[in-house]
Amino acid sequence: MVSDHGLSETTRHFPLNQFLERRGFKTLFYPKIIRWGCRAAGMVSGNAMGHVYLARPEGGLARWSDEELMADGLPLIHRLLDESGIDLVLTLASDGAVVVRSRR
Repeated sequence: MVSDHGLSETTRHFPLNQFLERRGFKTLFYPKIIRWGCRAAGMVSGNAMGHVYLARPEGGLARWSDEELMADGLPLIHRLLDESGIDLVLTLASDGAVVVRSRR
């Protein structure tokens, strides 16, 4: 998943890593770069963009598809879009298409 404010003026900050932690995902993020047992990684680029990586329950490095994220009871996409500091959420469909969601 990826979220982006765009390159327009940013008037608010969205604490992506705190968002993930509050939802039960022990999260690897800067400056907490050494943490064991993390289920998510939040890689934030200032107020412009954040990449979210989620561990799969069975382990391994396979990507989550958009279909899995929407069907697996992980309401993260909808919860992200509920936040005023988030404009876009992009995921990758199983056929390789990019899925773009926005409140707009």
